[in-house]
Amino acid sequence: MNTREVPALTRLAARSLVKHDALDTHVLQELPVELFPPLFMEAYDNKHSRSLKILVQNWPFSRLPLGALMKTVQVKPIHDSLLGLDELNLDNNYPKRLKLRVLDLGTRPQNFWDVWSGHTDDAYLPEARDVRAIIAHNRKSRAKPPFQVWDEVCLQDQQDFSENASVFQWVRRKSYLGKVGCPRLHVTTFPVFLLKQILNDSDLNTVLELKVHCTENEPTVDTIFAAVGQMRNLQELLFYRISDPGVLLGRENVALELCKKMKKLTFLRKIYLSNVFFLKDNLGKICRSLNASLETLSISECELTESDWKDLDLHLKTRKLKTLCLCSVNLSSFSFIPLQALLKRVSGTLTNFKLEECKITDSHINDLLPILSHCQQLTTISFYGNTFSTTILKDILLKTASMRQLNLERYPAPQESYYTGGAFNMNTIAQLFPQLRQHLRAIRQPKEALLYTKQCIHCGKELIYHL
Repeated sequence: MNTREVPALTRLAARSLVKHDALDTHVLQELPVELFPPLFMEAYDNKHSRSLKILVQNWPFSRLPLGALMKTVQVKPIHDSLLGLDELNLDNNYPKRLKLRVLDLGTRPQNFWDVWSGHTDDAYLPEARDVRAIIAHNRKSRAKPPFQVWDEVCLQDQQDFSENASVFQWVRRKSYLGKVGCPRLHVTTFPVFLLKQILNDSDLNTVLELKVHCTENEPTVDTIFAAVGQMRNLQELLFYRISDPGVLLGRENVALELCKKMKKLTFLRKIYLSNVFFLKDNLGKICRSLNASLETLSISECELTESDWKDLDLHLKTRKLKTLCLCSVNLSSFSFIPLQALLKRVSGTLTNFKLEECKITDSHINDLLPILSHCQQLTTISFYGNTFSTTILKDILLKTASMRQLNLERYPAPQESYYTGGAFNMNTIAQLFPQLRQHLRAIRQPKEALLYTKQCIHCGKELIYHL
């Protein structure tokens, strides 16, 4: 059932009760659960404090995504919702219909409010299975209903800290709430004492996504790495622009410390490493430390050694690998035999494959094409930013002809498109690009296939051509 299937008179009567702040527990016991989301939205939009409290106290779903309704941090709805929980805790008398476990203040849009299906509990959540597991674990660990406030924490500046701190302060005063849940934790260079304060007040067991950006601050890196091992439900990990301050940190020590923590992460599925100083000579160690098969591995702007390249095939657990991205990683001097072996193992699962700006040439791609043609599940393929001839591009287009799932293809403009100095040869481009388009469409009809030139040495622009 959805809200359109609820009798119109029932909907109107319920809205009238909200409008006049006349809702009570007895009335809510008789209403279809499908009416709770629209009634809550009406009470929220029109600032009906009493109705908000009553709805929270009788909420028939395990999660209330309040933050998704807020364009800015609004104190009043949060206060009313927490007050409703306060009253429940004081009375120690919980309505039968109450299933609420998480008051979610995260502001990421959620389709719960837009497309209400009327199914059970938190099936509307993108990570429903994982969130349910966390909630179930917390439910078993306490005698009372384990209400918990969840918030997205993005620490970029002092203002971000102030906005998050207000929520943490409220929760700290409510002993029955425990620590704040943080499904998504994003950290940039930030005063370490404030970072420690946030981490100490957070339930790290609820962190599903950790992103660490732009830091060369040693205490910040140490603090984050120390906390990673406590994020037992972590699924997605991103390190971006972490450079060596050249003080005490060594590449080997940092990698070993990270590996120790990652061994504890049994649910980790996605890893993104971009411009991080500790990857060189340590990729094999990181791959060996993983307990589960990855779904996504993305490496960009990192220096790899021949040993790293071989270890990628030897030690990466690939049973579920769907996305493999290598971008701005110099592969020009490496043998592609390890990559051939890796692609052969993941040919049945791989859906996204990118080798972008990796300085690969015709000889490299020639080695890959026989194996690549067996990756029939690919939806995205990209060789953007490399140097290929027209001949090899035609071979690629031919070898990918049997890939029925392809939605997006990105290829570099052939090297014949440029003069020796790197400037565009517009006369050649005007001839070559239509020829390649005609060649492709004689084989198959692509959904979206694009040719990208390099940046012009004169104007800095690039050309994009639809094949």
